[in-house]
Parts: sequence; structure tokens; C-alpha cells
Amino acid sequence: MKKLNNHGYGLVELLIVIAMFAVVGATIWLAISRPDPETPEDSTINSFEDCVNAGYPVAESYPRQCYTPEGQHFVEEIDEPISPPAEEPSPLTLTSSKGVEIIVTAPLSSAVVTSPLKITGKVPGSWSFEASFPIVLKDANGKILGRAPAALEGDWMTSDMVKFSANLKFKQPTTQTGILFIEKSNPSGMPKHSDQAELSVKF
Repeated sequence: MKKLNNHGYGLVELLIVIAMFAVVGATIWLAISRPDPETPEDSTINSFEDCVNAGYPVAESYPRQCYTPEGQHFVEEIDEPISPPAEEPSPLTLTSSKGVEIIVTAPLSSAVVTSPLKITGKVPGSWSFEASFPIVLKDANGKILGRAPAALEGDWMTSDMVKFSANLKFKQPTTQTGILFIEKSNPSGMPKHSDQAELSVKF
């Protein structure tokens, strides 16, 4: 009878030990599985903003950079300001010696010019003969450096303004400034039919 009691006490003690191990194991498992209060509930970090919102360190560089403990690296996206398109210079309106308005879009007054010189603008169609009129470049001493025909880009038998263009090659100037002469076509050679507008340029 005494042996049975001893055997019974041994079984109880074994059950107590097993229960204690179970409690300790459950406590350890709960401690391991419990989420870290400093870890964000949503651990998915896909952008710089996510990284910052999760409280991870940010390097104050430009642009800023954020790093996660897992080694992820995110760079702040910065929208660069869009620069407005550069405004084109306003056309220059010249008045000829007889009061005719000539519009020049290139070169502009006192512009620095090089050879070959591109000249564009508008003149009355009647300023030309057979859609052409002469342009002459002189230096400050009146020496002719070059001349070229300007061609109209439309009907020349009209008094309306018509676009023109010319390419003028000129010699190396010895002065720092010059004058561009836009001349009315005058096939008759008679002074009463001549006219011109002047534009100052720099070399």
C-alpha cells in the first residue's frame, strides 16, 4: 500500500513538471509572437514616404534618403519646377527714308552679327521686284562688307506685308559697328523710286 502511494506521488510530480514546462513554453511563444511596438503594423515599405512614415532614419541630403533596418534604400522624388519657355524677342519695326514700315525679326538692333548673317522680316510686296530686293552691309566708315538679295516668301505683286529672308556673307570688318541697309528694289535706277531702311549692328 505504501509503494502505491509513493508511485502515485511520483506521477503527480511528473504531471506538475509537464504543466510547468507547458506554461513556460506558452509564455515564451507568446513573447516571441507578440509584435514589436516599435515596428509598424504594415511592414511593407515601397516608397520614400512609406519609409518616413514608418519612422526610419532619413539622411538630410538632396534629395533626402531613407533607410530601413532590412537594408532598403529610398530616395525622395522631387518635382523639378518647369521653366517657362523663353520669350522670343519682339520684332523690330524700321521706318524707311520715305516713311515705309519694314519689320525685321533678325537681326535686332545693335545685335552682334557674324558671317554668314541670316536676315528675316517682312516688307510690302511692292518693295521688291520679281520677289527680290537688295540688302547691303557697310562698316562704320561706309565701306561695303557684303551684299545679298532678299527673297520674298509669297506674292510680291501686293502692297501687303510679305515675309522675306536673306543670307549675307561679309568680309572681316575693321570697325566695331556697322549698318545694314534694306533697300527697295529699283530696276529703273531713278532716284525718285529708291528707298531704304537702316539697322545698326555690332561686330
